[in-house]
Amino acid sequence: MLLYNILRFFLYGMIMIISVFKKGIRKFFKKRLFQKIENKGSKEEKTILVHMSSVGEFNLSQELIKRLLSKDEKIIISIMTDTGFAAINRIYGENKNVKIIYFPLDDYFLLKKLYREYNIAKTVIIETEIWSNLYNFAAKNGDLFIVNGRLTEKKLKSYLKVKGFIKKILNLAKKIMVQSEEDKKRYEKIGLEKEKII
Repeated sequence: MLLYNILRFFLYGMIMIISVFKKGIRKFFKKRLFQKIENKGSKEEKTILVHMSSVGEFNLSQELIKRLLSKDEKIIISIMTDTGFAAINRIYGENKNVKIIYFPLDDYFLLKKLYREYNIAKTVIIETEIWSNLYNFAAKNGDLFIVNGRLTEKKLKSYLKVKGFIKKILNLAKKIMVQSEEDKKRYEKIGLEKEKII
């Protein structure tokens, strides 16, 4: 984890240099790394973080989000893309139980503030996105779930090259709910605890 965050620190330096000349890159990182993480409600109230990559994952997760809201749960939806952010705002922008944020690119300090401010007790990852800091904060502060997890043969081959690291990160999840028996077998090849994979 320490090495991972040290490498990220140097990566930030490179990004800052490039962003001086690239407006699009500068805008992308500004939205995600300089957004306000501030809870104006009760910090005692537990929250569920639902993280996804894009509008496709949002469409897949709408039934889950509706069920959570029907139980009066407080939800933070974290999304990577601008199109996904806009789509979520169209549906949940006025919902007092939903906060929508850009995923802060696995930044250690922003995630630390997010989990502290919002008392996040459960984290749900839609499909399989591996973000080391996110997984560690999720497991440290409550329960981590991977929903609709999928793992292609191509991705498995790349994961097996760093098997020790990937195994350690994915085993932080309480449950990994996969799409198919083939996905289940691929996860098992990484060496995950079998009882976690559904």
